[in-house]
Amino acid sequence: MLRSEITSRTPRATPKRPAAAARKPAPKRVVARAGKPVIQRSQPLVLTSDTSVHEAFAAIARACRDHWDANHAAAVLGQPEGIHQFRVGLRRFRTALTLFRQHLPEDQHAWMRAEAKGLGDLLSRARDLDVFLTELAPRDAKSAEMVRIAQQSRADAQGRVTATLSGARYRRFLNRLDVWLDGKGWQPDPAASSSAKDFARTGLNRRLAKIQKRVRHVADASPQELHDLRIAIKKLRYGMEFFQSLLPERRTQRLGRLLKALQDSLGRLNDLDVAERTIGVLTSKAHSDEARTAVGRAGSSLAASFKPLVKTAQPEAARIAERLRAHRPL
Repeated sequence: MLRSEITSRTPRATPKRPAAAARKPAPKRVVARAGKPVIQRSQPLVLTSDTSVHEAFAAIARACRDHWDANHAAAVLGQPEGIHQFRVGLRRFRTALTLFRQHLPEDQHAWMRAEAKGLGDLLSRARDLDVFLTELAPRDAKSAEMVRIAQQSRADAQGRVTATLSGARYRRFLNRLDVWLDGKGWQPDPAASSSAKDFARTGLNRRLAKIQKRVRHVADASPQELHDLRIAIKKLRYGMEFFQSLLPERRTQRLGRLLKALQDSLGRLNDLDVAERTIGVLTSKAHSDEARTAVGRAGSSLAASFKPLVKTAQPEAARIAERLRAHRPL
């Protein structure tokens, strides 16, 4: 089983809280839990050889729900790693919904997916700005205006996160999900009583085969295709984490290392995309021609600094992809 959450990137330094706007008092739930909120990574999950498909889904979905909610206080208070782990928990939950979709009634799958995606998209705005401010943006005089606008945008994004995670809709979602999980509201069909081990290997190998087909074109893929591939790899890795106790250990570890290496390489390519996308947003938020010019110049310089990394990352990704294509199924 996994000892900790496998992240898609190398560990980041904890960002400094952006200078900013006055914040509303934390809701009672947060104050009660958060003298100094503890960041919670995903916890190891052990499934046994006699675990059924619907029992596996119940355990996995509950673990994902507990993961993100354990970081609720930190996310509401604006701690960047709390935002990140809350978002990871939601992504893992959405991956579980995809893996088990055939065993979930369509209407139930739809509302859970929609609520989780909406929350994830909201947190993504704050997360992108955290990455931009702590890892991508230079701290020199010519970048000062760009950084100032990014800090204000981060404070604005955090305000929306705090309001949403403290609001009635989020509480309703969590309450409805808890009732559904406690009561096994999906009422599994007879096929769901089959072996989780067989289900896992079939589903994960199908995903692996699709990725192996897609990586043939890494060397000349478009940025969007590379982004989509990185997401597919991330989902496969989450699935492998869910079922690791049921999978062949050595082969799973080897595949996991290859997938992580390729994901990291694609992540360096994604840095340029995040930088360019964020710069576009920041330019639109500038309130004067002078500010827009300053952000544009700083942004162009920043984007240019990534070009050498892109030139090395894509061939590196292609080399790792060749090894991945030759890997045996789980």
